[in-house]
Amino acid sequence: MEWTQEQRAVIYGNYWAQEESHCPDDNAVLDVKFQYEGLLATCPRCRKTIHMNMNEDPKKDTFRQWTAVEINEMGDAHFQNKSSSCPVCQRCVDIDATSFSGMTVLNLSCQRCGNKHEIKSK
Repeated sequence: MEWTQEQRAVIYGNYWAQEESHCPDDNAVLDVKFQYEGLLATCPRCRKTIHMNMNEDPKKDTFRQWTAVEINEMGDAHFQNKSSSCPVCQRCVDIDATSFSGMTVLNLSCQRCGNKHEIKSK
């Protein structure tokens, strides 16, 4: 029997909050991978597998674009050697920094809500 919508929502929410989720049937730690704009979760014990995309996220209705202030705050945090949480969904923001010709380019992205932005700094 497949997992219910409620069980799927718990799996999805737990993964984003704790980076770990458990099988609702046998409590095994799920093998969760982020791929193709969604999560693929597999139970190593019962072998149930589900793919959940952003449209199934219980918080999807709260997703919005980052504001200019939020983007600047995340960039400032990076240059202070601090990590940043996404102001929209609270997931840790991935930051890829590249420096060339006296300029630093930060590529900010959030895997959960899909926000992305590039900051160029001299």
